[in-house]
Amino acid sequence: MPFVDVFVGDYRQRLLTLLAAVGLVLLIACATWRTCCSRAGAARARELSVRKPRSARPMRIVRQLLTESLMLALCAAGAGLLLARGLVATVVAWGPNNVPRLEQARIDPIALAFAVASRSSAASCAGWRRRYARRGTT
Repeated sequence: MPFVDVFVGDYRQRLLTLLAAVGLVLLIACATWRTCCSRAGAARARELSVRKPRSARPMRIVRQLLTESLMLALCAAGAGLLLARGLVATVVAWGPNNVPRLEQARIDPIALAFAVASRSSAASCAGWRRRYARRGTT
């Protein structure tokens, strides 16, 4: 019996459809997030333009933007982890009995660490980008 049949059984088509749906929702969420960040950045441009002439040091502004980005990333990661834990437990408890290996579903710590690290680095890049976009040099 092939490994794929043992691993996913007759749920292959359903899992691929679910993967496509999750990817589409993630793409829509990323586009929405980017739009919200762009609007928030435009709204903050006035505040930053007022703070700079009032002797706010550039590194202080950079630290503020990076701190805000990292805190937002960590809060989002925490909320995502709580949501994922609840959804995994719900799917395992309410899922059909004939789904192969469903009872072994869990949140992988290595994948979680990678997700948090990549989100934090993306937030850092976004904080730096906001700083340099304000100066006109991206």
